[in-house]
Amino acid sequence: MRNYQVAIVGGGILGVSISYFLSAHAKNPESVVLIEQEKNISQHTSSRNTGKVHAPFLYDPEKKKTFAKAASLGYDLWEKYSDHKGLPFKRDGVLEVALDEKGINRLYTYLKWGIENGIAKSNLLLLDKNEVARMEPNVRCASAIYCSKDASVNYGALSLALMQDIQSFGCKLLLGHKAERISYSQGDYTITTNQGTEVNADYLVNAAGGNSMDIAHMIGIAETYTDLHFRGEYWQAPLQYHDMTKLSIYSVPKHSEYPFLDPHWIVRADGRREVGPNAVPVFGPYAYTWRKNLADMLPKIVESSRTSARKIVFDRQFLSLAGSELKSSLSKTAMINRVRE
Repeated sequence: MRNYQVAIVGGGILGVSISYFLSAHAKNPESVVLIEQEKNISQHTSSRNTGKVHAPFLYDPEKKKTFAKAASLGYDLWEKYSDHKGLPFKRDGVLEVALDEKGINRLYTYLKWGIENGIAKSNLLLLDKNEVARMEPNVRCASAIYCSKDASVNYGALSLALMQDIQSFGCKLLLGHKAERISYSQGDYTITTNQGTEVNADYLVNAAGGNSMDIAHMIGIAETYTDLHFRGEYWQAPLQYHDMTKLSIYSVPKHSEYPFLDPHWIVRADGRREVGPNAVPVFGPYAYTWRKNLADMLPKIVESSRTSARKIVFDRQFLSLAGSELKSSLSKTAMINRVRE
């Protein structure tokens, strides 16, 4: 059995970042271990996202104060780290557009939230449709917020740089080790992996992403909760459309009560243009294929039926949202039409 002070389960961008800070400041960096089920770090959401570093104008300062503070601090930290490592940090800004009066009212709310969350007024501008047209001639909307404090990065590359740093600090990295059992006794956690390795730690950090609920259940936490999974899909735009806009274009979400953004036009750090993501309901965190999705279906349905998740799953508005997302997964035309709106 290997003994450590801190064990972090999950090698995505969050787990690697936590490992970085702990091992960088620990008196004994070798007392920190990062456990990741894949053969490399950040193989899932951390390298399969939009690649944006957002300023926190979408966060309600009363309900999501911590998220807003983290986003604000994170922007500056990622900028400094990217510059230090010679990795892209493209300060390109973003447009959040409204299509109707309801959306315009939402923009006023975002503007208020952004200022309360510490964004400088000079970085957050409310534009009318004519000002938007002058900035981006191919964008048609009723109004928009232009946030200049928004950047494009490659989180996969940042994760790899962090991994190299934590290894140089002395942090232990266990790749290809999936936590299958966790027990707690006399102040210590014992983690048994699929490789038969046993890790003993004083503290356990659950940063397992799609598996985080499973990890919580292993140690008797949140046993009455389950997780719902959604697959985000992106379509890469052909080269002839790359000059359509300079900025990434987001729209005010139609279903603001759910934590999804509507598909948007994305300008990547490397210059690629993409449309997406949607949010297709799936039955497992790694259901990238329909075969894997079907294999996970029955266990997830049974689990969801036993928890409060059933209220959401059978909610009429949620079912309408799910149907729209599924349609955009099956039809590229449907996806493009959503963005054209």
